[in-house]
Amino acid sequence: MFNFFKNSFKTNTSEPEIEIKRTLIENGIEFEINKIDNGQVEQLSFPIIYGKYFDLRNLINKDFYLSLQILEGAWHSEELIEKDDGSYFLHIDTIYQYQNSAEDEESLGEGNRKLNELLGLKPDESLEITIDNSGVIGSSNFKLEYIIKDEQEGYISKFHQRVGPFFPLNNNQAYVLNKKLTEVLDLIDNSPKERKDQFEYFAKVKSKAKKLDIKFNPYLEGEEYYFPEDLDIDIELESIDHLKLNPRFDDLDDQLNQDTEKAINNDDNYTVNKTGGKNQRVFIGPESKESYKQTSANRELTGSQVPDFIENPMKYLPDNIDLEKFSERVKGLKERVYRAQPFVSSSKTDQIDWFDIDVGVNIKNESDEAEEEQIELSEFERLVNEARENGEDYVLYNDNWVKVPKESEDFIAGAKEVDKIKQNGRVNKENLNYIFDIYENIDLLEYNEQMIDFRSQLQEDGVIYQAPSLFKGELRPYQKRGYIWLHKLKDSKLGGLLADDMGLGKTIQVIALMASLKAENKLSPSLIVAPKSLLENWQHEIKKFSPEINKVYIHLGGSRNKNSRVIKQSDVVLTTYSTLVSDQVLLGEIDWTILVCDEVQAIRNQSTLKDHAVKAQKAKLRLGLSGTPVQNTVADLWSIYDFVQPGLLDSFKEFKNNFVKPIESSNTPEEYEKYEGMLKEKIQPVFLRRTKEGELKDELPEKKDITKTIEMSQRQKERYKEIIEKEKNSKGRTHLGTLQSLLQLSSHPALLDKDWNLKSAEELLNEGPKLKSVIKILREVEKNNEKALIFTTFKIMQLILQRVIREKFGLQEIPIINGDSKQRLASVDRFNESDGFGCMILSPRAAGTGLNITGANHVIHYTRWWNPAVEQQATDRVYRIGQEREVNVYYPIMTAARETVEEKLHRLLEEKKRLAKNIIVPNNPIQGELMKEMDEEMF
Repeated sequence: MFNFFKNSFKTNTSEPEIEIKRTLIENGIEFEINKIDNGQVEQLSFPIIYGKYFDLRNLINKDFYLSLQILEGAWHSEELIEKDDGSYFLHIDTIYQYQNSAEDEESLGEGNRKLNELLGLKPDESLEITIDNSGVIGSSNFKLEYIIKDEQEGYISKFHQRVGPFFPLNNNQAYVLNKKLTEVLDLIDNSPKERKDQFEYFAKVKSKAKKLDIKFNPYLEGEEYYFPEDLDIDIELESIDHLKLNPRFDDLDDQLNQDTEKAINNDDNYTVNKTGGKNQRVFIGPESKESYKQTSANRELTGSQVPDFIENPMKYLPDNIDLEKFSERVKGLKERVYRAQPFVSSSKTDQIDWFDIDVGVNIKNESDEAEEEQIELSEFERLVNEARENGEDYVLYNDNWVKVPKESEDFIAGAKEVDKIKQNGRVNKENLNYIFDIYENIDLLEYNEQMIDFRSQLQEDGVIYQAPSLFKGELRPYQKRGYIWLHKLKDSKLGGLLADDMGLGKTIQVIALMASLKAENKLSPSLIVAPKSLLENWQHEIKKFSPEINKVYIHLGGSRNKNSRVIKQSDVVLTTYSTLVSDQVLLGEIDWTILVCDEVQAIRNQSTLKDHAVKAQKAKLRLGLSGTPVQNTVADLWSIYDFVQPGLLDSFKEFKNNFVKPIESSNTPEEYEKYEGMLKEKIQPVFLRRTKEGELKDELPEKKDITKTIEMSQRQKERYKEIIEKEKNSKGRTHLGTLQSLLQLSSHPALLDKDWNLKSAEELLNEGPKLKSVIKILREVEKNNEKALIFTTFKIMQLILQRVIREKFGLQEIPIINGDSKQRLASVDRFNESDGFGCMILSPRAAGTGLNITGANHVIHYTRWWNPAVEQQATDRVYRIGQEREVNVYYPIMTAARETVEEKLHRLLEEKKRLAKNIIVPNNPIQGELMKEMDEEMF
């Protein structure tokens, strides 16, 4: 433990002192905040009611205020944790998150890093590190030591004591060492007591340090010791049914890899190789040895193991392989695994109640270059028999591996029965129920849209809403219709995409379905896959609306259950997409009743491991939930439907030709609407989308969008021109950095200054026309005794807004909420419940899910987000069920004689906003379009 710094901030004689104690510890920093008044010490807690102690008009000038402002923001985001003794703890992982966020999309720059610097924390980038020694390796006096030098600070390791990842310089500043560097220094500081252990110890230090480009003295540099940890796999495709996996360590050459393999096979812990008259020593840790052995045991893959590996590489590889990276290599193999896909299609004939019924099997692959082939039923039966005789799910067909569905025999038997009831190739409508009964259990059976529509209509006849007996709540009318629709899907053995607008209760509708199944003892086991941040919400909502579903298990973390027989005893299993990737074989052993993918856009890319893992699961009912399934391109939709109802959108190749290319090349609304209509018609039977405007129009108040144009200051115009000129003269232009600088300048010139935190509120207002305009908007909000939300992506701008608003309006608490999944719900509750004028500052990404802030009815988009759907989600924190007042949404836009970057962005967003309301047509990446416009303007 080390007292980092203890500052007492003296105010004027009538106001108290503020003392912030910061103590560095091994895994973070502890903070204690004290008010000292006439010798009396009082410990303060967030939220601090500043108005009790200080004149808020002068608060911005207080030395302590900036530090407290940063800490308060971290507290609101649940990154600063309150301890039992009233002090606070900031974990090192959060500090690393701040330190490494220069490329963070949300911060759009180095906002987080600046927060660290304002807390007195410096990055380790300027440090020069050398490892020295005393004594030779293997001697009684051998010892390693590190020498850390900074060009300005000198030899800091000589004059300062390290505390975990921190190197304090003085009472106000400390270096933050990155995680890997801290591991190396910890290793050096814990040298072995036994001489025999020195060799492996040095090998570990040298291997880890080399990856960080740490220097060694000449003696240590000349000692060639290795401790390999990064295992890689070379893949050799010998033939279509023979694959070789050759493990190797990245940091060893070919000869050392050969010698290491021999040592592992002999169960040795090290190997010595002599080259150039000098020994090279390789020490093998137990984890590396075990991983190597595991891979070697699967070195030769033959027969059906080859396609199984291509589809499921993690089944054959150790845990320490980077699977996301490795999967690219697997996909690069020339071999592909095709699917035998049974299908039933129909079309209505001239005769009433008679239909052409076509039953068959396609051999297909989703890749662009793959051709689809239809085979006869007799040929499919031969392939199935061959696969079953070998006890495999894969069979060779025309020199390609084909995966055979598990219940293919049922399909074959059903197809033969259908053939018997055909008359001239047609079937009477009276027999359609019979046909559905035959095919209801076929795994991943394809249907054309007409067959799905017929099936849905048959199930819909006579269906009325009956409240599930185990559901504790009242569904709204549209939610009842959604519940009936989900039941129709279940009864028809079809999957579907529930794409209701955010805030319309997709979760509740699914829980109602689960409650009805629970009442019939037909729910267990069901699986819900969702982002980690939503698992707790699912658990909470299930308990609230259907407490009888009491066997809910969250499958997450290192101690999660690895026994499928135990897992399937649960009513509902909750897990994340990444955990499903790791445990897809384990969870794939279970026959799920319902498989729900929440935020199903997570599998929008059909080439990812998440996509493969989800589609490998067995389920009677497959549901996708998302308010925004199409986020980048309409191609996203194909992968989602390949999960919920495979075959409906044809092969990916056909889908690209028929929809993706025409939609993305359309230049008019009429063209968009044409292909949108065609696509909607195709997915309509298994797609349900409702909007707030449509379903809640009589329950929600009016919403007004207000665009405010603000002219740049003369200084802003000059700096804008300087940034453009600098970009024109630079080499290797990408425009991203320039784009961010221009957006920062438009938000406030202080974002580009080093001394923004030293400026007074008046200076900040005079230099920032947009800031001044927002304060005017807030004056009107205050007059009406109402509340406002301000959205900005820049974290420094969030602090500036908070400081100026607090001084100008005398607000005690102005929460700042940012970060992807860490919200301070208590802060939101206090904000909603407080009387009178109030203001909250958020990042648009942080506000995307999980927050109900109907206490406000004004929304200010201070800086814009690239996707209008994300902006709409941010607005929806206010404009949702429970809002009783008119909602005003403001867009302050900086202007100049020539169209500014904010004007360009606003124009592009407005063009896309109409399309953002439609779930089918995508929002083309606006950032790319904006950069293209900037490129055309500058060059």
